[in-house]
Amino acid sequence: HTFVANNSTFEMYGLTILSNCNCSSLGLFNCENVTIKKCKFEVPLGFQCNGYVDLYTGNKNILVENCIFNCLTNSSIGGGVWVRSVYNDSVSNNITFNKCVFNHNTVDEALCPYAGKGGTLTNVYINNCEFNIPNATNIPRYVVTVGNTGFTKDVIISNCKFNCEKVHLSVIDTKINPNDDTAFTENILIENCFINAKNQENTAYSIFYSSNSGLMKIKNCIIELDN
Repeated sequence: HTFVANNSTFEMYGLTILSNCNCSSLGLFNCENVTIKKCKFEVPLGFQCNGYVDLYTGNKNILVENCIFNCLTNSSIGGGVWVRSVYNDSVSNNITFNKCVFNHNTVDEALCPYAGKGGTLTNVYINNCEFNIPNATNIPRYVVTVGNTGFTKDVIISNCKFNCEKVHLSVIDTKINPNDDTAFTENILIENCFINAKNQENTAYSIFYSSNSGLMKIKNCIIELDN
């Protein structure tokens, strides 16, 4: 990572990180009571990346507000912002993204909250954010994916705007990994969001997709479609 915080409490204001390596701009490990405001994280055009921010594991009470995330690379590899808890018995909770903008141009998600095998991720809030998928060189599979091989619950995406005219599979995806019988995802709520979902790359998939029934609830959303 370009910048790593481990077992730390800190505040970050107004910082710009331009990452030109095959790694994340910012990595957080076991941090608590962290505030990141008015920062910009960018992978410039032409560079490969492996995601621009990684809240890796064991993080608690993290606020990310009024930040811009630009993944402008024309590489086909790499993800976006990962909110994770990946080790056995590790717990990440109470993580908020508020009034952030995600401009995303790689095949993986702009934002992915998930727990890895043995980990737990709870209480993630994505509020008043904007997700922009440009006429992408590398069409993302999803914009947001929630859940994977661990225990993920209580994720709320509210009052967000998705400008996603090109997405390969689904705009918002919730899943339980079928190869892990200990995986669990529950209580995912999408509410009061606007989604521009015209010109989807693969119309066999839905705007919202859930690998198991009952994982995701959708309330008061507006979806703009074409024919």
